[in-house]
Amino acid sequence: MRAPIESISSTSLRCLRLETCVLHQQGLETFLQKQAKTLKVLHLKSIMLEAGHFVQFFNSIRNLLDLQAFSLEGSLVEVEDDSLLYFTEEEIDDETFYEVKERRMAARAAIEAFVRKETEVFPVELLDVDSSGFTDFSNSEWGGMTIVLGMSKLYDSQEVDF
Repeated sequence: MRAPIESISSTSLRCLRLETCVLHQQGLETFLQKQAKTLKVLHLKSIMLEAGHFVQFFNSIRNLLDLQAFSLEGSLVEVEDDSLLYFTEEEIDDETFYEVKERRMAARAAIEAFVRKETEVFPVELLDVDSSGFTDFSNSEWGGMTIVLGMSKLYDSQEVDF
């Protein structure tokens, strides 16, 4: 059983790195709100968001925190519940890979700029899927999950995380 992040009781957290984990949107937002006065650096890598949507989540981070640094790596996956802890994506051909890689790198940079309040516009058009209107994940293509911003693979090569 995993401990909810909101049970952490630090009063002076300045830097937080969350990597390869499943997070409940409301619980994480509650936790970040408690840390808003001191938290200045946030790094997220390969996050699965349970019971929420990343578009709203990044808007909340932007509104709750005044970050000096924010970075985003890896995939962003929305899940109906935490029973879906593993996923794979379809492989794509070489030509498509480079187009997708470029768009995903631009998406991460644009989300980072949005959260740091360097721009007013969230880059919905750069996401793999705009899931903000989804209400029922069980009807999604992936059966209980939506890959909002993924990783890609080249045929006959190792997985590339970008």
